[in-house]
Amino acid sequence: MQRVTYIYSGETQTFYFNFPYIEKSNIVVTVDGKTAPAYNVIGVKGGLNPDFPFSSGRIVFVKPLKMFQSITIERHLPYERPVDFQPTAKISPMDLNLDMNNTMELLKDLKDDVDDLRNKYKDITNKEGIDTLLEKIDLFNKDITTFAEQLEILEQVPGMQEVISIIQSTIESITATISEIISSLNLQISKTENLLDYVVESQFPTVENNYTWYRKYKSGWVEMGGLVSTNSSDSNIITLPITMADTNYHIIAMNEPTDSINAWGWVFTKRNSKTTTGFMLSSRYGSGQEVSLRARWQVSGLCA
Repeated sequence: MQRVTYIYSGETQTFYFNFPYIEKSNIVVTVDGKTAPAYNVIGVKGGLNPDFPFSSGRIVFVKPLKMFQSITIERHLPYERPVDFQPTAKISPMDLNLDMNNTMELLKDLKDDVDDLRNKYKDITNKEGIDTLLEKIDLFNKDITTFAEQLEILEQVPGMQEVISIIQSTIESITATISEIISSLNLQISKTENLLDYVVESQFPTVENNYTWYRKYKSGWVEMGGLVSTNSSDSNIITLPITMADTNYHIIAMNEPTDSINAWGWVFTKRNSKTTTGFMLSSRYGSGQEVSLRARWQVSGLCA
């Protein structure tokens, strides 16, 4: 994949790249991983009898960027032939050269993508991630098939057999590499599918959610907790952020004193208050006075 990345330092709105392309739409720019704001692509012509219409270029943004933003410029060649040769028309050497060069560059980009997958797939630790990679590899396989079909069209052109043979050899090598990756991924799936449990949904405690947090796992296990505080009663209803499968879940609660009056005592779940959506906490303090309840609670079990 032809790609270059810059970190914006505030010095210039112009960023250069040095790889060939056919037309301006082949150049895709992102800022911090998102579609870039307005910019212009200014290309450098390929010269006399060029392999590609443009040999390099630069990106000029219309408006200033923010400091330390990441700018990525990459080439996306379309998976289609730039020239449609007709059976009764004369073949232009320049058109033929462009068509073949485009195919070779697509193969290079595809090999780079496969190499990236080779380096990354060992770090995948969940089934969903592996499935995503397998889907992407399947798309690569389809791309290779498309390339092979395109090459068959050129087999009748005199003098092209040797070039086509080299390209087909490259295709076979990439296909073999993909097969090895798929085999490795399938082996990893078989070993880890029933062993791994991981967080699929979570919430962090903040002032806005009254310091309520939770972690929901793939298996259905859930852990959650929060703060309960009331100024007018020694009991309070806790509403769980995630509904439980039944009432056989575990509750832990601990008094959090605010002054000497409620500095020692205990917090407990009120009898018959436990449901799948919540429970009631009550407290008794050693001072014997009616004081407000303040406690941290935590729940763990299977969710609905």
